[in-house]
Amino acid sequence: AAEAADGAERPQQVALGVNPATRLLEYQYQNLDEVTIRGLELRGEYGFTDSLRLRASYAAIRGNNVTGDPDVPFDSVAPDQGVVGLEYAAPSRRWGAEALVRAVASKPADRLASATSFAPSRYAVADLVGWYRIASRLTLRGGVLNLTDATYFDWSNVRGRMATDTTIDRFTAPGISGVFSLAYGW
Repeated sequence: AAEAADGAERPQQVALGVNPATRLLEYQYQNLDEVTIRGLELRGEYGFTDSLRLRASYAAIRGNNVTGDPDVPFDSVAPDQGVVGLEYAAPSRRWGAEALVRAVASKPADRLASATSFAPSRYAVADLVGWYRIASRLTLRGGVLNLTDATYFDWSNVRGRMATDTTIDRFTAPGISGVFSLAYGW
């Protein structure tokens, strides 16, 4: 089993190719002998008032299979990404809303495990989400995602796919969409 500097096993999901019977891409987890993972994650908040807050986060992570020479990036590591949001919470803390912009960088060619891999373009999308506290432990959340109806690919949905894949458009993220949840805390 592969271990990183922290002693944890590091399997990598690899594409085995298209199964001729199902015409679907098949994946398999394979343990790597030795890997390095380095990164930077930042998060910050600034409160303009008790009700209005600016929030931001950013992550840049690199991972390499260092078993052989040369080191090979592994595709399970997502490209750089960040989020900036402006949040309002009513003074009663009974309801609130947030406008967010999510941005994801493109994956540079030297960070792909294979030169023939599909590398989606960078993107930025805007979301609007809100919440309402129905009772002390019960909260309803909802939102409208991808307000600009942008066409983009989430890295986790396309990693390992070939640049020549004729079905790649099936893996685009949804356009304008809604999301709702009901949470009970204890």
